[in-house]
Amino acid sequence: MVKGEGSKEVCTLPPKSLLESLGLRERATVKYEIDGGRLIVESIMDPLESALNVKKWARTSIEEFEESKREQELHG
Repeated sequence: MVKGEGSKEVCTLPPKSLLESLGLRERATVKYEIDGGRLIVESIMDPLESALNVKKWARTSIEEFEESKREQELHG
C-alpha cells in the first residue's frame, strides 16, 4: 500500500512512483469514479498520443496518393 495526503487546495497527489507505475506523466488525463466509498482513478489516453504511438499498418507513396486523388476527382 502507498500512502499520500491531500493538499490545502483540496488536491490529492499520489506519489511519483505510483504514477510512474501506471504510466502517467505530467498533464496526463484521468477519469475519476467513486465505487462503494473508493476513489478509482483511470488513465485516459490522449487521442493524438494514441495515434502517434500505435503501430502503423499501412503505407502509401506520394504517387499512390496523387493517383487516388485523381481517380476520386474523375469519379466524383
